[in-house]
Amino acid sequence: MRKVLSSIFLIAGTIIGAGFASGREISLFFATFGLNSLYFLPILFLILFFCFYLFLRIGQNKNFLNVDEINKSVGIKGFFSLIISAIYVVFCAAMLSAAVELLKSNFPSVHKFLFLIILAVICLFVLLFGFKGVKNINFILIPALICLITFICIYGARNPVGGVFISSTRNSLLIPASMIIYAAGNIMLSYFILVEAGREMSKKQILVSSLISAFIISLLVALAIICLVKNGNAILETSMPFITLCLRLGEPFNVLFVIALLIGILTSLFSGLYSACYSLKFYSPGKKVLCILTVTVLSLIGFKAIVDYSYPVIGAIGVFLIIKFFVSYRELFFKPGLKPRDYKIHTTRQNTQDDRAGHN
Repeated sequence: MRKVLSSIFLIAGTIIGAGFASGREISLFFATFGLNSLYFLPILFLILFFCFYLFLRIGQNKNFLNVDEINKSVGIKGFFSLIISAIYVVFCAAMLSAAVELLKSNFPSVHKFLFLIILAVICLFVLLFGFKGVKNINFILIPALICLITFICIYGARNPVGGVFISSTRNSLLIPASMIIYAAGNIMLSYFILVEAGREMSKKQILVSSLISAFIISLLVALAIICLVKNGNAILETSMPFITLCLRLGEPFNVLFVIALLIGILTSLFSGLYSACYSLKFYSPGKKVLCILTVTVLSLIGFKAIVDYSYPVIGAIGVFLIIKFFVSYRELFFKPGLKPRDYKIHTTRQNTQDDRAGHN
């Protein structure tokens, strides 16, 4: 049970980042279509469940050393693999920038570089504990985050500060496409964490974890859509809708939201940094420090600038990535009798070992 819960909170913590917790992603990909987007949420649930199950099964009883080995197992290498590493670094820079901006807005007298230094040290401390550290921090923080977001959304929907939002977008066919881009972008940023989480899990545990994780995220999306739509254009069309809403609701919601957003940012940042660190091909004792320094420098560009330019590209690449992995590992779905130990994943290192064995 502990393994399943740990996996669920890890997945949720990876998906619910600054974009989700601030309401920006929900506004952009869902609520802009109005309440009609609720009818298409089963599509989002199925996509998330499929992707969670796929990557958890890929990692089941396997021991990939890094992102590059996972990519090579499906023929992704060279320039495209380098792009994936860059995406992880850019994503982490966005999360770090968002955390600094959030803290700076609440403590204006403190210089932002002090926040940068403190957060960088915390990130390094978490990374030193490796994957176990990332899982433990999510296991502690994510239940609180889920409860806070649920409470804010329900209260905000029942006590709106504005009129109901009327969508000007009439083409409902855009909603499934928007959901696919949203899901693919998040999977693109979390697939290494999913593969790592699948280690030594049973098929039943993977199935349960995938179902519950997809349900929780879909439910939070539904609550967020209802909340934002019911609060009208004045909230929905802002750059960070939940911030505006909580400020209008007053205390204690402004304080609760700061806590919820900071948790969402940090858990995604820790997961992203772990993936970024293990996407770098070189091996060095100082690799984690170098990774954090690179992310820290890039974060100076600013959260909004990074998100506006990078997130659509990340979603498009994510669609390609999911298709590539599904085609390569389709046996996991079409051969239900196949046991994990019978399914051999050929990384470059294993192929070399097999070639040597064949010559002996």
